[in-house]
Amino acid sequence: MAEPISPLDTLRSMVEISAEDECVPVAQAFTGQSMALLEEAGELNGPERFGAPVGRIDALDWDADTGRLTVIVTDFAHSRWGDVRERLELLPVVNEAVAQITRLITASRRGAVAGAERILSYLGDVSKDIRAIRLIAVSNGSYEVQQGTLGDVADAPAELAIWDAGDLATAIQHTAARQQTADFRDQPEGGIRILGPIGERDLSSYLMVLPGDLIADLYQAHGASILGRNIRAFLQVSNRVNKGIRQSLKETPSSFFAFNNGLSLTATTLKRAIVGGQPVVTEITGLEIVNGGQTTASLHNAKYHDGVSLANVWVQAKLTVLPAVDSDDMALQIARFANSQSPVRMGDLTSNNRFFQSIEQLSRTVDFSEDKTGRLWFFERTRGQFATEAAAARGLGAEARFKRKYERARRFDKAALAKFELAWLQMPHVVAAGAEKSLAIFMNLEHGPGSAGVADEKYYRRLVAKAVLWAETDKIIGALDLGGYKAVDVGYTMALISNRTAGRLDLDAVAQRQDSGEAWRTAVTSLAPTIHENLIRNAGARNVSSWSKTAAAWSAVQDIDWTPDATLTSYRPAADETRVTVAVGQSAIGLAASHEDVEARERVEEYGSQAWFQLSSWAKETDNLQGWQRGIAFSLGRMLASNKTPTAKQVTQAVKILDEASRLGFVPKRG
Repeated sequence: MAEPISPLDTLRSMVEISAEDECVPVAQAFTGQSMALLEEAGELNGPERFGAPVGRIDALDWDADTGRLTVIVTDFAHSRWGDVRERLELLPVVNEAVAQITRLITASRRGAVAGAERILSYLGDVSKDIRAIRLIAVSNGSYEVQQGTLGDVADAPAELAIWDAGDLATAIQHTAARQQTADFRDQPEGGIRILGPIGERDLSSYLMVLPGDLIADLYQAHGASILGRNIRAFLQVSNRVNKGIRQSLKETPSSFFAFNNGLSLTATTLKRAIVGGQPVVTEITGLEIVNGGQTTASLHNAKYHDGVSLANVWVQAKLTVLPAVDSDDMALQIARFANSQSPVRMGDLTSNNRFFQSIEQLSRTVDFSEDKTGRLWFFERTRGQFATEAAAARGLGAEARFKRKYERARRFDKAALAKFELAWLQMPHVVAAGAEKSLAIFMNLEHGPGSAGVADEKYYRRLVAKAVLWAETDKIIGALDLGGYKAVDVGYTMALISNRTAGRLDLDAVAQRQDSGEAWRTAVTSLAPTIHENLIRNAGARNVSSWSKTAAAWSAVQDIDWTPDATLTSYRPAADETRVTVAVGQSAIGLAASHEDVEARERVEEYGSQAWFQLSSWAKETDNLQGWQRGIAFSLGRMLASNKTPTAKQVTQAVKILDEASRLGFVPKRG
């Protein structure tokens, strides 16, 4: 029996595979894989690389919530994987990076960004809001001391964090941030009062009441990584729940405890003491907020952005100390069942989601070869899965057979799946925001993977077709050498073609031949330079990467005058295909005022019966919308043709249908 592959070996295999696939140096591939792991762990939001490293700086990352700029540097030695290194070895890299970022921030604050290189443009957008700087050194070595302060850098307090080979290998296994430690000894009572333990010895729980200031400060110190098992990308304060939280904090802070459902916390260990005759917790290791992310983000936003005093705000919390074995599964169950105003669904914990499990199963059986010889695509449900299974096959002497089944170019993971699905659903500004943001948005699509559904073979084949289109688009745009922002150009190009073809592309044929087709290649070659120029022009003085993440950027790109070749729009799929859909404007319509109701009704009726019939027919032909939505469209056509008036509920649904059809490129033929 072959020896099991170690996490460090998995990390090394992942890097080597990435280097070969992308034709880049191993050190560069190591940086890329490290950043992907850190993004999954919540340590990074969406790191920005600038083509080649800028001196010692490999990438930058911006956290608008905390005002923290993260600088990523690499400490890599080809022959020293996992070797213990002295911190002194890292100092030249750190000192050089600090000097470089100081010069760059100073230049950007002086306004020296017009026509400047991309990194100055990026800093020009954020430099005035920097409140803290963190330098992360990713290393394939091993360091005993991994944290430290750097004093002030560009007038902001700075710290150093080293993520070495051991940390990164552990992140592959658990997809969770390095354990956070919260010290409460500086609290007025020398700690936080607790009640407990309650429950079994291996799964003990405690009750606490936390000051609102403390929760906000924890998020400021640790960022989204403290929400390690929570849903990190949905901390916006624009939804109704968070607006209610903010209003309560401003107007009735003393009532917040009564109105809020509190937090669910997990930890690996905690230290207790008796202070003034009362039991208190003085330190918590492995602290994570598994439920209550909206409350946490709202408290932080209120204190650090709105200037609201949290002196009289208190929040109840349940802390569970997890057993060493099966801690991830136990945390998942706690997150699932914890009571919260914004509950974390199973879909938020993506690796164990039923949808992704079904995709994994299909990827091991669905054959795309013409002669049924086993030409499969490999879906990585968990990080490093391909490298681990490839190594296991090698250890069993089955490497050749594994390679025949799974070519490295035919593999994708959860984040890649989300990106090409969202691009096809015409949301390129979300794709531009990064892998983890894309995945989180994808998980919350209406009737999508978060609804606990499973994929069937029809859906999976079309999914692979989109992977083929994405890969081909990436290859073409790379060869065009447009000068940066390739990933952005790929998402926007795929989205615009999807929009102009209104979903009338033969994805089944793409999947069958495993090729995008000449018409697609011609379209990409024609459109990509125009889209690239449009993004740069409309960004103006803003950083193009920042601009591309806005809905306004997508709106501007849709103004491009381009009509697809007829060969791209000639296909009419069957009506029973599986599809992921997205809700548009649901909250706004649900809260519409009376004059908005009138406008909505006029819009539905003025659309006309024939246009509704056309929309229903188009939706059936292209498998857009849900079946019941197609039925509503057809019913509206009949009602308007008979001079009948739609009900209020029908108008509400009709507006959603119109918005979605318009977003997907449908335009009725008049006359």
